[in-house]
Amino acid sequence: MSAIEGDDVARLWFVGANPWLNEDTAVTAIREGRFRQVRDAVQALMDDSFGG
Repeated sequence: MSAIEGDDVARLWFVGANPWLNEDTAVTAIREGRFRQVRDAVQALMDDSFGG
């Protein structure tokens, strides 16, 4: 992600509310074992596919 969006965006993505993760943070989702959902959220960001 940082290669495409930059280091700052990648860092913020992990700790910010995420619409693809039901407004949870990526850190929370990872801690809860929701790896597939986190992977999909990363892909959505890289694809710019959130329609919000």
